[in-house]
Amino acid sequence: SFPDVVGQASATIITAASAPTSNVKGTIWYDTGNNLLKVNTATTGASASWASVANTGGFRSFSVTKGGTNQTGVVSGAQTKVTWPTEEWDTGPCFASDKFTCDVAGKYHFYFALKLTGNVLYDNAVSLYKNGSANYFIAYDSGANTGVPTMQLEANLELAVSDYIEVYVHQESGGAQTIDGATTATWFTGYKIE
Repeated sequence: SFPDVVGQASATIITAASAPTSNVKGTIWYDTGNNLLKVNTATTGASASWASVANTGGFRSFSVTKGGTNQTGVVSGAQTKVTWPTEEWDTGPCFASDKFTCDVAGKYHFYFALKLTGNVLYDNAVSLYKNGSANYFIAYDSGANTGVPTMQLEANLELAVSDYIEVYVHQESGGAQTIDGATTATWFTGYKIE
């Protein structure tokens, strides 16, 4: 373990959960709160500017669920954004406000499952949105099946810093539907693959 040293005269390594006030360029900080290695890129004597070190602490992974709470108001004939109130984990952290926001460019794998609560006889679709637009989607034709559909989608996407990913659902029942909030029924996960 390295000592927590603030205001040092030369670059050093600091281990702490919150940002140190070091004003020495090149100081390395292991951010224990977010599991990231960062370096002060500001000129010595200026206020610290902490940048994540690429390929070290650059792994990103998250898993979110509805935490047992159903999502009501999934309107017929329109895309509805899926909410994710419960984080199981979030290394980065990059998941907030019901979306994953990329802070390390690269290729990512996303996978989700979504279950509606009612027996259905209509068409449904689920989508991964990138930066507010549908990027991947899969449609489900219920046909003569009157069961409760669980829809799944898996995709690999190349992301730049600040790109964001969201999940949407579309249904054609003619009335409002409900997303099953059980953690084993509706969930969303993703991780950086390279």
